[in-house]
Parts: sequence; structure tokens; C-alpha cells
Amino acid sequence: MNDLEKKSSESQTGLSVRLSKVASGAIAPRIGGAPDIDKCAEGTVLLLDTSSSMYDTISIHDTTRRIDALRASIREVNLAKTVVLSFNSMVEEIKNIDHLTPSGTTNLHFALDRARAYRPRQCIVVTDGEPTCSEDAIMQAVNALSCPISVIFVGDPENEDAIQICSLIASSSGGQSGVQSLSEVRQLTDRITALLCTSREAICL
Repeated sequence: MNDLEKKSSESQTGLSVRLSKVASGAIAPRIGGAPDIDKCAEGTVLLLDTSSSMYDTISIHDTTRRIDALRASIREVNLAKTVVLSFNSMVEEIKNIDHLTPSGTTNLHFALDRARAYRPRQCIVVTDGEPTCSEDAIMQAVNALSCPISVIFVGDPENEDAIQICSLIASSSGGQSGVQSLSEVRQLTDRITALLCTSREAICL
């Protein structure tokens, strides 16, 4: 197992353990009962990659379109208090997940710049590839946000360059990063939900 795979495995294990402890009641919120996902999610911006590659199939073994798997996963997340941005060549705030449509390139730095307008406590990025822009442009946008940015990579698990930039974004901002197969829709839902409960100013774990 190389370093990138090890980091991804550790990140995924940590999220899974945290989520299972919440579900079992081993970790309680600040004021009794189950975690208040509405309160936790407030101040979070969720950035979803809808570049043209999201229209590709997940793999040669799974012919589901990536975008269809992403829609199915996001539909199960409580996003009542979360701003959702779709990004490709453009950035758009999304109110209806069914309106996610793949096209264009992966301009993540534009999406991060747009997210800054919402003054988020944290950002969560779901992406399947490398950003179109330079690393310098990405890091400028990351530094300007001044909040944790967690990145879930849902593309080719052998794309080490893409995984590395995702890891850099997360580690530079105090967020988390990991690799998640879109074939495992429920697991992606659970990972996003767990991250929604780690907002720096709305701690519920």
C-alpha cells in the first residue's frame, strides 16, 4: 500500500468509526439525543464536480453513469442547511439535485472563490478528477477561504495525481481527504453526512 492509499484508508476508517459511534449512541451531541444534522450542516458549502467526465461510467465493471450515482447519493443527505454548488466551467448554486448536469472542465478554484461569498465554516468537495487550473491557483483559493476543506475523490483510484492534489487541499486547510467508489452509493452518503457533523463551529461529535 503506497502513502496515498494509506492516507485514504485511514481517513475512510476514521469517518466510518465516527459515524458508527454516533449511530450507536457511543458519541453523544452536546445536548442529548441524536446529532442535530440541521445545526451541524449550517455554514457548510458542498461543492459537487459536474465536469464532463462525470457523464462517464464508473468503471468497466459498473456501467452506471458517475453523475447518476452522485445524484442517488446526494438525495439521501439532509441538505436543508447546506449550500450546494455545482462546478464545471461555470459555478452554479443548486436547489434541486436532479438538475446536476455534466459539462465542461473542472474549475475548482472558481468554485472555492464562489464558496467564500457564503462565509462557510467548512467546505466539502466531491470530485472525480484533477482541477483544470494550476496548483498555485487552487492553493490561492484554498488560503483565501480560511476554513477546513474536506475532499472526497470519486474518480479513478489509480489517478494518483488527482488524489494527491485532493490530499494537499485538505491537509493545507485542516480538512480530511479520501477515496470513495461511486459504486458504493450508501457509503458516499454516509461519508458526506459524517463530514457535515464536523463543522468547526457547530461541533456535534
